[in-house]
Amino acid sequence: MTNVVLVDSDRFSRGIFERILSHRGYKVSTYDSTSRVPAHCVTDECLCVVDSNEESLEWLKERRATGWRGRIVLLSSVFEPLAEPLSAMATLVIQKPVSPLEFAVQVDSLRTSALEESSDTELGLDSVVLEASKTVEDGLTELEELLHRSRRDPLLLDTLRDRAQMLQILTRQSGLDLVSSSLARLEQGAAAARDGRLNPHVWAELRDVLDTAIIEARREQIEHVPPPKSRHVSNLVVVTEDECMVADIEKWSAENLIGVIRASEDDFLDVLRDPQVDGVLMDASRPRAFELTREARERQRTQDVPVTLLMPQNMASQTGAMEFRVEAAHVGAERILEKPMERNEFLESARFMTGLRRAAKPHVLLVEDDPHSVSEIRSYLESIGMAVSVRESAAKIVQDLGLLDPDVLIVSATLPGVNGLDACRIVRATPRFHDLPVIAISTQGGTRARVAGFRAGVDDFLTKPIARDELHARLAIRIERMRRHRERADVDLLTGLLTRRAFLEQVSLRISESRRKRREFALCIIDLDRFKEVNDVHGHLVGDKVLAQLGRLLKNRFRHEDLRCRWGGEEFAILLVDEGAVTARQVVHRVLEEFREITFHGDTGEEFHSTFSGGIAEFDTDSDQFEGLMRVADERLYQAKLAGRNRIAI
Repeated sequence: MTNVVLVDSDRFSRGIFERILSHRGYKVSTYDSTSRVPAHCVTDECLCVVDSNEESLEWLKERRATGWRGRIVLLSSVFEPLAEPLSAMATLVIQKPVSPLEFAVQVDSLRTSALEESSDTELGLDSVVLEASKTVEDGLTELEELLHRSRRDPLLLDTLRDRAQMLQILTRQSGLDLVSSSLARLEQGAAAARDGRLNPHVWAELRDVLDTAIIEARREQIEHVPPPKSRHVSNLVVVTEDECMVADIEKWSAENLIGVIRASEDDFLDVLRDPQVDGVLMDASRPRAFELTREARERQRTQDVPVTLLMPQNMASQTGAMEFRVEAAHVGAERILEKPMERNEFLESARFMTGLRRAAKPHVLLVEDDPHSVSEIRSYLESIGMAVSVRESAAKIVQDLGLLDPDVLIVSATLPGVNGLDACRIVRATPRFHDLPVIAISTQGGTRARVAGFRAGVDDFLTKPIARDELHARLAIRIERMRRHRERADVDLLTGLLTRRAFLEQVSLRISESRRKRREFALCIIDLDRFKEVNDVHGHLVGDKVLAQLGRLLKNRFRHEDLRCRWGGEEFAILLVDEGAVTARQVVHRVLEEFREITFHGDTGEEFHSTFSGGIAEFDTDSDQFEGLMRVADERLYQAKLAGRNRIAI
C-alpha cells in the first residue's frame, strides 16, 4: 500500500482527493500546510501531493537537502505559471481545475509496482462512479452550509462559486448530468451575485437551484447506469491473441477509465480510423506487427495515432533487444514494453500515448456559459476527433488562449460580463492571435446580429440550435486554413519536415527536458552524396524529387517525438529521443538502406540511385550544448564523406 502525504490548503478539494485516493487503496495523511507535516511521515517510499506555492518550494528544498528521494506531485493552478525550481523537482504536475477521477488516474500512474495495489482497489467503473456519488453528497452538504453563511457574508460567494465548479466537473464526468447542469447554474448565480448583480430574490433562486441539485443527485444515484464509452479518459486498441494479457489490460483499464477496443490484424487499420482512438498496444509476436505499424504511420487518417510495441520474451537478449529497438524505431513505434507487462508500465504508456494523440488532434476552445450548449457541442466535437477545452467566461480570454493555444475559438455572443463580441475585439487587438479563427454562436441570428459579429472580427456566425453538419464543415475549413498558415512558417514545403527555425525552437525545449529528467538523445546531421551532380546532370526538378522522397522517408520512419528538419539545401537534421549514438546509427542506417534502393528517373528517362552520409553526436557524452553537438555531428559527417560516403559515422 502506497503512503500519500496530501497537502492542500483548500479543505473541500483536500477532502475529495483524500476520499477518492483512499478508495483506490492508498493510505492518505492530509494537512492544510506543509508546516504541519511531521518529519517522520516523509519517507523515500511515500508520495507527496502538495500545492505549488512558495511555502511548498521551501519545504521541498529542505526535504531534498536531507537526502529525501520521494516522489512529488504538484497541484498547480492553470492560470499561475509554475516556478522553474518547483517544476524541476516534480515527478508529476497536475493542473487545476481537475476532476477527482482524472486526478486519481494520474496519481495511479506513479505507482512503482503492481505490489502497491490492494485487493480492495480492484474496482470496476461502477464502483468508481458510486464513490464519486458519495463525494457529491458531502459536497452538496457543504454547499448548503456555504449558501446559508454567504447571506451574512457575501465574500463567501467566491468560495461557493469555486466549490460548485469543482463539483460540477466531478458530476459531469461521473455521468450525473442533471446534477452537473444544476451546479453550473448555481456557479453562474453565485458569480453574478458576487459581481454585484443582486436582486431581491437572489437567495431564494440560489436555494431553489441547490435544492434541485440535491434532489437530482439522490435520484440519479439510484437510477445511475454505467457511463458509456465516451466517459473514458482514453481509448486504446489492443492487437494480440494472448488472452491472459488481455485480461490484465481490461482489468487495469476498467480501474482507470480507459476504454479497450480489440482488433485483429485484418481489421486493425479500419479500427484505427475511429477518431476516438488514442493509442495502440501491438503484440510484436504477431506476424504483421511491424508492417501494420509502418502502414499506420504512412496513412493520412491514422498517422497521428501512437503505437506501443510489446516485445516477446524471446527477444530479451542484448542482441535481440537491440535489433527489435532499431526495427521499432524505424517503423515509428513510440514505445517498447517487454512482455509480461506490469501494471504501472501499461498506465504510463497509456498516459503517454493519450498525451501525444491529443496534442495532434485539432484543438477547439469553447467559451460558453450555457451548460446544455456546452454538453451538446463538446460531445459532438469529441466524437469526430477534436480536443475541446471549455471556459464559461471570456474575462481571461488572452490568458486562456496563451495557455491552451487552440486551432479555433468558438465563443458565445451573449456571455455575461465580457460578451463574445468584446472578447473577439480583444483577440483581434492581440498580435499573437490576430489570425486565429473565431466562430461566434448566438440565439439571435438576424442580419443586425451577424453584421455586429463580423464588425467585431468574427470569421463565422452560427445560430443556435446549431446543425452538426454545418458546425463540422465550418470548423474543418477554418482549422485547415489555420494549420496551413502555421505550416508556411514551420514546415518546409518541399520535404514536409520542420524548418530550421522551428527545429531550433523545439530543440531548446528538448535539451531543457533532458537536463531536468536526465533523458538521453542523439543528434544526427545527414547530407545527400554528390547532390550537385544530380542537379547538374538531371536538372533541378529531378533534384527536388530526390529531396522530397528523402523528406517523406524521414517523416514516416521515425517516432512522433523525434524531430526532423531540413537544415538547409541538401542537409537534414534528426534528433532521436531516448536513444544513444549506437542505436541511433542503426536506425538512421535502416533509412539509408531503404533510400538507396529507390530508383529515380532523369529528364530523359535514365535511371539512377542516390545515397547520403551522416554524423551523430550524443547528448552529454559529446556535449550538453546544442552548438557543441552540432560541431561534433558535423565533424563526423565529414569523416563519413572522407571514408567513402554512403555511411553513418559516430
